[in-house]
Amino acid sequence: MGIVTRTRTADRELLAVVRRIADENLSAALNWLEEIERIFKLLADHPEAGERCELPRHGPVRRHVVGNYVVYYRPFASGIHILHILHGARGIHPSS
Repeated sequence: MGIVTRTRTADRELLAVVRRIADENLSAALNWLEEIERIFKLLADHPEAGERCELPRHGPVRRHVVGNYVVYYRPFASGIHILHILHGARGIHPSS
């Protein structure tokens, strides 16, 4: 099983999403968190599954869409390092 690590920024973004969803529906927030953690593990086991892209501050990375959100991550030998978890309409517009 691959290893999943996250930047502090990704942790803050994940928490913000969960809080936003929980404001409307706590059960939905918990379900979303469970689903995204499942996706993280899947990506860690198959790090090349995401689409290649480039982020201005991070260079070449991969991204994977989960519902309305995009997970940006960097594969490494034994898993993935999650850089960002952002709403698809938000500000980072990587070049493919």
